[in-house]
Amino acid sequence: MQNGDTLSNVDLTDMAKKHKKATVSVLLDNWRAAGTWLYSKEYFTNPELPIVPYRPAGLFWFDTGTPERLAEAKKFFE
Repeated sequence: MQNGDTLSNVDLTDMAKKHKKATVSVLLDNWRAAGTWLYSKEYFTNPELPIVPYRPAGLFWFDTGTPERLAEAKKFFE
């Protein structure tokens, strides 16, 4: 699952390779969830799976859900 109002440079292929069976992987920007989650199929029969952080080096992440935050992201790419 990935939020539709975020921009990031996350490498989804790398995240999928590092995802462990019977876990939920979450992309973290420092200590907050950055809108990208990978759920193991076991989640659908056991929603209490452990959550494993995925913190790649050099991550940038923007929540663009308001006009102000979208303007901030646009500035970054100028």
